[in-house]
Amino acid sequence: MLDHNDTTAAYDRARGAIAHHQRTVLHDRDRKALLAALDAPSEPTPALLEAIALHRARTRRTEGD
Repeated sequence: MLDHNDTTAAYDRARGAIAHHQRTVLHDRDRKALLAALDAPSEPTPALLEAIALHRARTRRTEGD
């Protein structure tokens, strides 16, 4: 059986692992490209519009259940 110290240590290690995998480090070139894309978003593609419509149809159907 785990005692409080074991549980706390495991919890702390798990939080550290999650935090490590949630960070994304960008190189300067990639950061500039990301910020430029955010500043000037492109028009949605037909595939994106179709996916949005599908999502809306599915979520409307499940909201009434």
